[in-house]
Formats: sequence, C-alpha cells, structure tokens
Amino acid sequence: MPLLFIDRCWKSRITWLYMLIALTIGGRVASGQSAESSVRRTPLVDVIEKAEVAVVSLFTQAPQAGTGATGSGAIIHPRGFVLTNYHVLPYHEGFAVYEGKAIQFRLVGCVPEKDIAIVQLLEDREWPFIPIARKDDLMNGETVITAGNPGGRGIVFTSGIISRKSFWLNASNALAMTQFTTSDRRDSFIQFDAASNKGSSGGPLMNLDGQLIGIVSGGFYQEQNVNYAIPIGRVRELACRAVEPEIRHQRKVGIIIDSKQSEVVVLRVEPESPAQIAGVKTGDIIRAVGTWSVQHSIDWVLALNDALPKSESLQLSVERDGVSHQLTLSLGLSMPSPSQSMKDLQPGLNYKYYSGSFTRLPDFKKLESTQLGVTTTLDLASMAKPGSVNFGLVINGFIEVPETGLYRLQLTSDDGSCLYVNDELVVDNDFNHPPQAESGLRRLEKGLHPIRVEYYQGTSNATLALELLLVDADTWKQTPVPLKYFR
Repeated sequence: MPLLFIDRCWKSRITWLYMLIALTIGGRVASGQSAESSVRRTPLVDVIEKAEVAVVSLFTQAPQAGTGATGSGAIIHPRGFVLTNYHVLPYHEGFAVYEGKAIQFRLVGCVPEKDIAIVQLLEDREWPFIPIARKDDLMNGETVITAGNPGGRGIVFTSGIISRKSFWLNASNALAMTQFTTSDRRDSFIQFDAASNKGSSGGPLMNLDGQLIGIVSGGFYQEQNVNYAIPIGRVRELACRAVEPEIRHQRKVGIIIDSKQSEVVVLRVEPESPAQIAGVKTGDIIRAVGTWSVQHSIDWVLALNDALPKSESLQLSVERDGVSHQLTLSLGLSMPSPSQSMKDLQPGLNYKYYSGSFTRLPDFKKLESTQLGVTTTLDLASMAKPGSVNFGLVINGFIEVPETGLYRLQLTSDDGSCLYVNDELVVDNDFNHPPQAESGLRRLEKGLHPIRVEYYQGTSNATLALELLLVDADTWKQTPVPLKYFR
C-alpha cells in the first residue's frame, strides 16, 4: 500500500476521533446544563410560569342533575377575585379547580350584555394574580399567550400573535364597513390566532410583560385559528357597572373616577355627597380604601364593594399634588327611587315623532315634532311608517314596578337611544350601531315610575326594546318582569 494512502487514512481516523471526543464532551455539557440557563427559557416560559398559578377552571352545575357548564378565569386580585365571561356562568355559583382542588366561588358582579363577570373564590388566603394592563397600547403581530380549560380538562396554555388589535364582531364585511360613519359606536374586540376551544372562554389573554390584556371570549370556527377577546380597557370602563357597590349596598359615596386613567383618578365629585363634604377633590389619586391598596378602577370598585356594607364611614387615602391625605367619609343610607301616585292613567305610552337625519341623539326640545301618537307597547312598527328611515322619537309614560328592590333596565336599539327613569339617565345607548344592548341598575320603590325613551333611526335597521329584570343583590339572579306601560 502506498505510504501516501496510509498517511491519509490515519489523518482521516484522527479527524473522526477528534469529532467523536468533541461530540461526547459537548453532549455531556449539554446534558448537564440547567433549564434555567438554557436557550429553552424564553419569554413565553417566564410568562407562563408566573401565570399558571393564577388561572382557574370554572364549573357550574344546575339544580337538576346532568346539566352544567365549564369555562376559565384569571385571578386578578390577591383576595381571590376572578375575571371571566358571563356566558360561562349560566348558574351563578359553582366550583373553581385550582391546583387539583375544588374551591367554591360566588358571583360578585356582571354586565350580562357585555359578557363580563367577576367571581370570588371562597377561600380566605393571599391569592397570586395576573396584573391588569394599564394601557391599551396593543400592536398587530405582538406575541400573546392564552390560558384555558378546553373541554373541562384543566388549564392549558397556547401562544400566537395579535392578528388584529381592534375589529367589530357584528360587522358583516369590509365593504359594508366603508359605509359606517365616524359616529358609529359598537364594541370592538382583539383578534388573535393562539389556539382556543370551548371551555377556554373567560381565560386570560396576556402579553409578554405578563399583563392581562383581554378576556378570551370565542372564535370563528369556520375560520381556522381566528379567535377573539374582550379588551381589558372595556373591563376597566365597565367595572363600576359590573358591581355597582353604592346601588347594591344602598350607600352614597359620590365619587366618579376616570376609568381611562392608569391610576384611580377622581374625575368628578357629586355635589353635596359624602365625598364632597369630606374634602375629596377632582384630580385626587385614590391610593387606598381602608386597608385595601387600589391600583386601578377594578381595584377601586372591589374595595368599595367590600367596605360599604361593613361600616357607616369610609376611610380613603388620597394623593393630591404629591401630598398624601387621609379622609373620612360619613355614609348615609340611600333610599330606593320613590314611586309616584297617579290617578286616571290609561294603558300605553305617548310619543312624539321627528323627521330628520341624525348621527347621535339630538336635543329634541329644540326640534318640532311632525306627529303625535299613542302606542300600547314600545313597538317601532306602531310609531313609524313602514319603510321609513331617518327619524327620531321621544316616548313618555310610566312603568309599574311590582315590588321594591334592585332592578336591571336593559335597552336594546338600532341606532341610538337612551332611557330616563324618574328624570335620571339610567341607560346611554347613543350613536350609530347595529342592535346593541346597554343596561343600568337602580333600586326602585314599588309602584309607578315615569320613564322617557329617546331614540333615532340612522344608518341601518330600526330596533327598540326595553327589558325590566328583578335582581337578587346577593346571588345576582335575574328574574324578568313583564312590563306594564301607562300614560
């Protein structure tokens, strides 16, 4: 064998030997490397590790055996408050599965028509929670993580991107949307492509900062991996309507906060209210309610809901121009809106018809009606001519409340509408939109209460409906009440 060939063979063998040694050593180093320092530890892993101790599976069971529902929820407060969808709670109490343990929960607040609910875990402990995003600065394409309870099997995590940071769920198509005006007001949603299935509803949608940016609510099953979530900004705005601590516990505070701010900033103080008497000022930043630290509007509402039924005074810590102030509010008992004694009333409602094109509710007092009439029900067909468009209505009368209690009044319209009860604005459903419901809670005394409904028909179909529901202040069970109108 030629010497040159032998030399090349040995060189080749030596090269392979070096490679084998390197692979062996490298394999040992890799196998000995900890997960903490591995490239496997990504931002996704960090978020999921922190969030997995603050997500629960929710289960409700009907009184009759064999029927129930499953869903998901995110713990948003150290006292065990959980944010979820209303549609996963057909029954207002049940069990949350947390780390293999069943824990009872109860409903503490909801906005049914917006599919938002807050429940509380009934175990006294310090709960881990997912921080709520204070800004609505979403980006198309940013990475998001979801957690849910698909099929009731327990919590699983998925990831994806925001494919559209704001879209209208009830818009037919992009061509139709070109006809919408700037005054169109309908609820927008976050669209994302992370896997989400039945049972995942109510779970958190999180960004890579580990912040809660939405509530997973559903998907388009005819479109692959197209799911949507309620933005957390809407939850912040609706937090007071969800719990209504002052109405529910019949205590007047008189503070209106700016829910669009990242902190609890006082937007308005009601005249002659306990807050005004105690010295609360517009622009104050509320830092604590009693022993509860408050960071945002949801914290504020939950703290009020805890404090109001316990005492006739309320302790607030506020910051004003960088200086801390301790204020004490003396709370009185607020009474239900009084009914009115009326004689010789007839069934039905009076209405005034206005011709004109509107993009929001006008000041009808400045307009001249073109028709007067009476309707037996809140029925547009009886008040507007068939096929008529671009008109407005002001409808007046009385409703009969069967018993003193807490009531939800829900107004559905297409387009803008509002409802006044006892000359107080209860529901604001203004601007152009498809059939859309808005509601408000009020305590009403048994008897007759004056109502006024204002409505306009704008760019789409004509729809107007009013519902009255008796609400149990402890369980939030809602019982429909047949409406009786008088004029």
